[in-house]
Amino acid sequence: MTFKRLGKISSASVLAGLLALAGIAHSQEKLNNDYFAPDRDNSALATVERYHLAPGTDFWKMFRAREYHYAIQDMYFVLRYFPNHPKALTLLGSLARLMKQPSLPISHFQKAITLFPQHAITHAQFGNYLAAIDQVDPAIEQLKEAVQLDPKLAVAYGWLAEAYAKKGEAELAREAAEQARQLGYRKPASVPEQQTEALEKREDAKPK
Repeated sequence: MTFKRLGKISSASVLAGLLALAGIAHSQEKLNNDYFAPDRDNSALATVERYHLAPGTDFWKMFRAREYHYAIQDMYFVLRYFPNHPKALTLLGSLARLMKQPSLPISHFQKAITLFPQHAITHAQFGNYLAAIDQVDPAIEQLKEAVQLDPKLAVAYGWLAEAYAKKGEAELAREAAEQARQLGYRKPASVPEQQTEALEKREDAKPK
């Protein structure tokens, strides 16, 4: 599989990636960093994002080419160093849905929460993903934990409202939606989500 992928990318890109890996892999202490920590290793973060998340990287080329089984390796790499990286977790969820393997991100979310349970946004992201794959009850539990950790996290209330609505809990959904509105929540569609929805429709439209 490694040699097949190398045929799809430039030798310069491979060299840059290897140099990046060498630069951050010299110390085991650099693994499992807290993305939200005030004293995080910004040098390692910048290197990881430059070669695995930035526009124009091989990740996006593979994503747009629908080579999802290659693209997902970049997200695994990012999450190895920053398990609670919010963009990487979102993209991992998008890829998993496109690959029709919705359980793939669950262990990564669980790892992030086990290592860094204090961050409300990770609980909220996990809850939102669980709701998206119809695991509504555990989704609600994660979202409730998120708003308990950070009562001003508007997006968590917004996602909680959607999860309650999905479960048929109209009154609880209304209350959560009102709380989200008071905190200024306006539902955005992120770029990865827009791309995922468009690609999913195209995949479903393909002849079987």
